[in-house]
Amino acid sequence: MTKLLTIVIPTYNRVEHLIKNIPFLLDQLNDECKLLILDNASDDYDVADKLKPILEKHNSVDINVLRNDYNVGLFGNIVKCFEKCETEWLFIMGDDDRIANDGINIILSDIKNNPDCVNISYKWEPEKEWSGKRPLFGKGINAYLNSIEGIHHVMFLSGNIYNTRKLNSYIHTGYNYCFSSAPHLAILIKYLEENLNCQFLLSEKMIVDNFNSEVEEKKKWDKTSFFKSIQFLIDVPDKEINRKEIFKIHKERYPILKYLKYYVNAGIKSKNDASYRHNFKISCFFYNVYGSNWDKFFLKVCLITITPIVFILKIFK
Repeated sequence: MTKLLTIVIPTYNRVEHLIKNIPFLLDQLNDECKLLILDNASDDYDVADKLKPILEKHNSVDINVLRNDYNVGLFGNIVKCFEKCETEWLFIMGDDDRIANDGINIILSDIKNNPDCVNISYKWEPEKEWSGKRPLFGKGINAYLNSIEGIHHVMFLSGNIYNTRKLNSYIHTGYNYCFSSAPHLAILIKYLEENLNCQFLLSEKMIVDNFNSEVEEKKKWDKTSFFKSIQFLIDVPDKEINRKEIFKIHKERYPILKYLKYYVNAGIKSKNDASYRHNFKISCFFYNVYGSNWDKFFLKVCLITITPIVFILKIFK
């Protein structure tokens, strides 16, 4: 039988998550699927050796563990998932995420029922304010940007599947935007802008169980760095009208005050106000490009007055 789907799990120094979560995935795989574990040169151990007792129990499944010769970076390894996929459809699954009951069957069914789609994006947290319009089909970049609830709703790795036959010629865009923290989304955005008749699907289904509290507690996000990087997705489209639309979506999720909160707190912890005022200014770069006059004025007020005042008040509290 022809393979339809490759599940690629990029990982680095987190084999304990793989050991806990992979058995749930392996139990759902069939002869239409391939599994590739892409180890980004983990330190001091071989992932294949660590997983051998688990994988041997599923020797009928097409499984491969590939170790990079050197560490290509977190986001470089995500782009490499597209490179290494040999089937038409790709599911990049986080090593700390757990497949939902019947998750693979849901994916395979959607692939067969929607062969012309370039991307199918699933819900991944029930408490989020997902659009009541889901499921929603659309074509091209304009429909995509006008339909998604927010960038954070569609950037989650384990909540998307991709048609690599359509996207593989855009892999270079992913490498160009590794610094955005979402190279997989950069690839999709560029494709949708240049292929206006291409379909996407925003699904109302869930394919991962994202409530593994033991794993969640171990996740560590540098939110100040994330704020500086994610905004650069705005630069991906060639047309300014599309850049403005992404800025609008980004602004709803990451307003200036949210940036200010994290950078003031980071400045307090480091006791280096000047450094974090500088980083705050960098993180609000696109407010100075696409923001309203009020945005630009408020940003200047924050830089000149609010940030140092709050910093001083908290230091001497």
